[in-house]
Amino acid sequence: MLTLLDARERLRRWLDDESASPLWPDTTLDDGLAAGLDEVLSIMPQIVSRAVSLDSNADTIPAPSDLVRLSWVFDSSGVPIEAQLVGNEIWPAYGGKFVAGSYHLVYEARPSLPAGDDDAVPCPSWLERLLIGSAAYWCLSQRATSESKRGGVTTSERERLQAARSDLDRLRHDSRRFVRASRAAV
Repeated sequence: MLTLLDARERLRRWLDDESASPLWPDTTLDDGLAAGLDEVLSIMPQIVSRAVSLDSNADTIPAPSDLVRLSWVFDSSGVPIEAQLVGNEIWPAYGGKFVAGSYHLVYEARPSLPAGDDDAVPCPSWLERLLIGSAAYWCLSQRATSESKRGGVTTSERERLQAARSDLDRLRHDSRRFVRASRAAV
């Protein structure tokens, strides 16, 4: 289980930022890890199932804040209902209404970083390298952007960013190849 503290330490090692006065604050590392979770989501979505109750008939159901893509909406008897996500609301197809009762939503969710350092990061162990590599690339690209605004990126910073991009491309390829191979085996 990868904790937030472990993820930050691995990211600092990857960035070679283990000095007494680190270059990247924890908030920047956390932003990079959040970007890395988006990368992981593109390969292995987090499927969530959530019950919703409506007290009265309604035109829409408010979408959960972590919803990325709606898969299914079921009524209380388990019958699927055609619905679509529009903005932050779930609308029934064909201009219908949701009647009062219970509904069951199945959707892809955007994972979020845990609040505490000892809490688990929602990432499968086989995608941890992709998470850290993506976070490292994000941190380095943010640094390069800010340096270019201040007067330019040095050759070594540019080379380091290019190396991080190459590492990330390799990790993406390896991760997707693993997913394809495991799906073929099923």
